[in-house]
Amino acid sequence: MNTRLLTLPLCLGLACASMTANAAFIDFDTHASTTSIGGVPPATAVVTNDYASQGIVFGRSGVSAGVAVVANSNTKSPPNGACGLDAAGSIVASCAADIYFHFVDPTDGSTPATTNALSFYVGDSGGDLDSWTVNVFGVGDALLEARSFSSESNILQSFAFAGISRVQIQWTTGTTAGYLLDDISFNTPGGTVSEPSVLALLGLGLAGFAAARRRKA
Repeated sequence: MNTRLLTLPLCLGLACASMTANAAFIDFDTHASTTSIGGVPPATAVVTNDYASQGIVFGRSGVSAGVAVVANSNTKSPPNGACGLDAAGSIVASCAADIYFHFVDPTDGSTPATTNALSFYVGDSGGDLDSWTVNVFGVGDALLEARSFSSESNILQSFAFAGISRVQIQWTTGTTAGYLLDDISFNTPGGTVSEPSVLALLGLGLAGFAAARRRKA
């Protein structure tokens, strides 16, 4: 019997897919920042479409003027995290404003788009109990998921389903002891293959390979 190691391609009667999805990662650490956690931040620290070329825009018309990049050791990966801004462009007391962002086509930075995988950290390492509801919307502003949770530190939130268009991180603690957003990761909008999809294709490919071996035997 020939025991030579065989190299298995991912496409056996299927459309080929890349094993690595095109992913974007934003930690705000190279962006200009402020140390203030209240009032109007300097314009250099405000983020709206600064990362549109990666497929994400912050803020929502009439509700939020974006986020402010804040230098704060309590964020997930210092030195910087992001605080939500109100409609007037101010940091609500101690970073307690809701945060909004949506996805765009990175080729033009403006056309609405969707992603199929998203994760981020919210919270701080201050030790007090904070709570949020994350609302995930799809095309046509349809609510795909409303997830409520609490934490005493930075906490990871992950979503993996098709058609994620925009997100609202809603602060529900009821105090002014706020939180930071950090380490955002998402599949680049525009038809990338998420890891679960890749694994499913790999499983089908392995099954096809095994069937072909049995036929030859």
